[in-house]
Amino acid sequence: NKFHQKYILNKPESGKDADAMVVGPAPVRPPGNAAAFEEELSRSKAEVAALKIELAAVKAELQTYKERSESLPTPVDRVKENTPSSSVASSARETPAKKTRARHPSVGQEPQSEEQRRQLETELARMKEKLEQATYRSQDVLGKLTATEQELVNTQETLEYQHAVEVELKQTLDLKNRQLRELNDQNESAKSLLKDATVREREVERILAENDRKLQAALESQRTAEQGLRDLQSTLEDYRIKYNRQFLQRKKLHNYVQELKGNIRVYCRTRPKLGREVIDFPKEVITYPEEDRVRVTRAGTGDGADIVQEFEFDEVFSEKSSQEGVYSSVEPLVQSLVDGFNLCIFAYGQTGSGKTYTMEGVDEARGV
Repeated sequence: NKFHQKYILNKPESGKDADAMVVGPAPVRPPGNAAAFEEELSRSKAEVAALKIELAAVKAELQTYKERSESLPTPVDRVKENTPSSSVASSARETPAKKTRARHPSVGQEPQSEEQRRQLETELARMKEKLEQATYRSQDVLGKLTATEQELVNTQETLEYQHAVEVELKQTLDLKNRQLRELNDQNESAKSLLKDATVREREVERILAENDRKLQAALESQRTAEQGLRDLQSTLEDYRIKYNRQFLQRKKLHNYVQELKGNIRVYCRTRPKLGREVIDFPKEVITYPEEDRVRVTRAGTGDGADIVQEFEFDEVFSEKSSQEGVYSSVEPLVQSLVDGFNLCIFAYGQTGSGKTYTMEGVDEARGV
């Protein structure tokens, strides 16, 4: 795998460092995203499991080679077997070779043992080489396992870091999205306010234009009114002059007419019969033969004839006359009063004859 660490195994040719090896990790290029990390992590876990199985197999093979090498006799053992001065203790340590020779006692045993010795030495050398190879394989697998486990840890840490970064980026993205939504809301609100402001501005412009038109019309009307006022003032001045002239002439003629009528005038006003008067006087007592005359008829004494009397006045008002009719007769006198002449109007008659009604009247019919 291109993301895996590569380990270099160096084995010396000979010497005391023959069992030593140098293991060095190659640089690791991390995956580009979290999905690649997850995939790499799964592959690393599978590789670790495979390396563990391989390591167990190598260890079992190494143990087999060790047991087989221990069962072979060494040259020293064969020398000790052929030396007469072997002690009882050495003879007690029987090797598999001795057991083999004991099973094959013969005269030609020496050449056969020499051939067997060479075969055993060859077998021993081959077993040592396989043992050494198995040892190196075990170390190599162990190194790969260690490196893979370290890579697994690094990948796990990187994945956790990547996940933390992803969470932080998601939170940042959520914050930015929320801020963006707020800005969009503010933008929409600003657009709405701008639209309302534009509508209000157009309405204000329309009102201003309308007011300006009205102002121009008002100014024109004012100019026309001022001209009309000047014309009216001129006309009024003419009328004032004419009025003063006519007023003086009217005043003179009016008072002249009043003098012709007489400065002292006597009017008579009769009232209708009231209450028992209708029963006591069934006949007409007062009649009006002329506009300025009143005829009064009274019963005579005993069997005598009725007494008839006539009275003449400047003007007579019957019981059917109204308050307005009475006032119209004295109105010219009131005008003389306004013109500056002295005037006195009073009512004379007995109690109940209607003096107060004629002079003051009531709310619905005011008097003189």
